[in-house]
Amino acid sequence: MLGMVQRSVSEETWKLAVSSLTGPRHYGPPSPQDRRRWHAVTVVRHTAKTINTALGCHPEPGLSVDDICRCAANCLPTNVLRSVAETIVRPGLRGPDRSVQMAALANELGVTERYIAVNIGFARQLYRAAWRVLQHEVNRSAL
Repeated sequence: MLGMVQRSVSEETWKLAVSSLTGPRHYGPPSPQDRRRWHAVTVVRHTAKTINTALGCHPEPGLSVDDICRCAANCLPTNVLRSVAETIVRPGLRGPDRSVQMAALANELGVTERYIAVNIGFARQLYRAAWRVLQHEVNRSAL
């Protein structure tokens, strides 16, 4: 599973997360480098949770692509990320449609539109990782 996680994040993110988890602890006020490492750990942790959830799903052979896509969105680790994946990433919204959906989702979840906007890329990355795992499982079970 670690190999799958490593392939699903950038090389820089992987290196920062590993160095943060294996390196010596630094005490004192956090530096910008500390914040980048902590963010990298969060990205790796959420990616691992997503892949683990996808591996725990056992999609049946013959599932439609739409069913696999819906299942992939449900594998994301937080409600905000799942909602963003389901309502913005999966349908591939762009432009005015995306703006309208971001406003509705922000209102529904009680967060700002900016918070939704900054999570779209991360939700897309996690969604793709889950989709690849699920697609592999479907192809493997069809054999």
